[in-house]
Amino acid sequence: MSALSFHPPDKGGASVLRERGVGFLFFLALMLALPAPAQENTLLLCAGCHGMNGEGRAAGGYPAIAGQPQAYLERQLAAYADGRREDRVMAPLAKRLAPEERAQLASHFASQQLPSMKEASSRSDRGRILATRGDNELRVQACQNCHGPGGSARPPYTPYLAGLDREYRAASCSPSAAARAAPIPAAR
Repeated sequence: MSALSFHPPDKGGASVLRERGVGFLFFLALMLALPAPAQENTLLLCAGCHGMNGEGRAAGGYPAIAGQPQAYLERQLAAYADGRREDRVMAPLAKRLAPEERAQLASHFASQQLPSMKEASSRSDRGRILATRGDNELRVQACQNCHGPGGSARPPYTPYLAGLDREYRAASCSPSAAARAAPIPAAR
């Protein structure tokens, strides 16, 4: 499984305003309108969704990024910036950042501690089987093959799953999410 971005179901512009909030859209428009030098603290670009310390906002579908491997975060930002990965919020923000700014942000969030780093768990037997053994018939490998035992990560390029919101993890594994975000090759 690859880390994929979560997109709430798109039911038109009005639902986006309800789900993401008018304040966030105003903030995003303002940040995109300002020239890059006016953005003294690029951390604010991420804080609206992921929080100043990377704690995320599960209710909005924004994952925690605190403590993720730095190389993983840098590669994801680069992929959004150069179009290898698509997201209607992340791509325009990443494109505005210089590679040095993306590296600084990745370093900041990688150094943060996720408040609750409990093991990624599943309520169902099927989820546990997929996490630990996969499904040969469906040609799905075990989550832990890439993401480590209990979803603990395999640095430098594979993110943790432990502590991420259950709905985010489930949506990240959906066929529609996989179609939106092609896996980023490990060696770049």
